[in-house]
Amino acid sequence: MLQAARSSLGAGRYGEAIAAYQAVLKRDPKNVDAMTHLALIVAIGGGPEHADRALETFDKALAIDPSYLPALLYQGQVLYKVKKDVGGAIRSWEKFVALAPPGQDRDRVVAMIRDARAKRNPERGSVTHSQRRNSTTSCDGRERRDSPHLLQRRTECWRHFLRSLKTWKHGMVATYSR
Repeated sequence: MLQAARSSLGAGRYGEAIAAYQAVLKRDPKNVDAMTHLALIVAIGGGPEHADRALETFDKALAIDPSYLPALLYQGQVLYKVKKDVGGAIRSWEKFVALAPPGQDRDRVVAMIRDARAKRNPERGSVTHSQRRNSTTSCDGRERRDSPHLLQRRTECWRHFLRSLKTWKHGMVATYSR
């Protein structure tokens, strides 16, 4: 069942993946693989308002297995891309780097940490979600000109988030899934 869920997720068939991961969790409520990837699907497809639920699920999975690399990676991605919590994302990714074996995935996360630190504005420091929601900048940091069109901006942010996860979706699911 877990293999079917992974295949569905890798192919972008999220409905099938959700059903399969839920079936796995029904049999094994502490399956961190199923928890983590179900939370990823919620974060991707549920919209920004579901990010907190996804983050809670990542925390639950990490409480069971603190060294589960996909949970650390995806938690960092959601914190960075959706919640705009640069500090939280960096902390999650640093844990990933400390646990991951040397290689391409670890190097990518090191680069993500470096980029996140470089993009952080030293005058403002880390921006919280509520500060970001009330700001006039878009998801990529550019000045927002169409602030009345919040739904359109959120859609653009999610598309940006999905594009950034696309490179990870196939490789990370296959590499670190149990």
